[in-house]
Amino acid sequence: MPLLHFDPITMLPYLFILLLAVLLIWRALSEIFKKTVRTRAKVLEKYDTSYTTVGTMGLAKTVTDYVVVFDVAGRTKKFTVSIWLYESIKKGDEGMLQFKGDVLIRFQSHS
Repeated sequence: MPLLHFDPITMLPYLFILLLAVLLIWRALSEIFKKTVRTRAKVLEKYDTSYTTVGTMGLAKTVTDYVVVFDVAGRTKKFTVSIWLYESIKKGDEGMLQFKGDVLIRFQSHS
């Protein structure tokens, strides 16, 4: 009975897919298990960035990201936020910031 023989060259795509799957699962799990942080913060700046993407059907779409930069205990923390939050806060606002990893959950201004 012949032993199974694996050619390393033909195995490369499968190994790449396996590695990619492991990395994606690791990233998802690490985001899930990050703790939620609630701390005082100050809005340092806010800005928007627009760019155009082209979809699979060739249709162009302009997208705008709204970014708010906070001072959290002497360190800067940047979040992409909704247009509603972006428009509701001003540079210099201080308050309680709640976030998990790179996701802003809530900012309650005391200003």
